[in-house]
Amino acid sequence: MDLNERIEQILLAPDSSEDQVRRLCLAAKEHGFAAVAVPPAWARQAGLSLASSCLLYTSDAADEED
Repeated sequence: MDLNERIEQILLAPDSSEDQVRRLCLAAKEHGFAAVAVPPAWARQAGLSLASSCLLYTSDAADEED
């Protein structure tokens, strides 16, 4: 098994930008990583960026404000 298939790339900074999320997803696809983790506000963007791949994306719901 390739080590890259076990790597999850993480970007959980609350002030992350759309461009940072897009670049994170692109890099994950290029390197064949298993998943990306993004702030909840960017989960939809990550899903759209990864739609043509089999990568998983997650968001840290614990960081969401009520």
